[in-house]
Amino acid sequence: MPIREQHRLLRRKVQGHYAYYGIRGNIRALQLFLYRVRLVWVKWLRRRSQRAYFSWAKADQLFQLLPLPAARIMQQC
Repeated sequence: MPIREQHRLLRRKVQGHYAYYGIRGNIRALQLFLYRVRLVWVKWLRRRSQRAYFSWAKADQLFQLLPLPAARIMQQC
């Protein structure tokens, strides 16, 4: 699957996670979730090729070009 397609699907899943778990007092957990999503995405991007290595520098460029939504509170309870 192309990276842009992965980004589109991943962005929708992250937004859905924020919509469900984005309650007041849960911002730290949402930030940790986003951090772990990025780690797992880079892990899987690294597995795409046996020859080319997907470095953290490339990952930072990718996150600048295709950012994931920042953690935010969606519901004020």
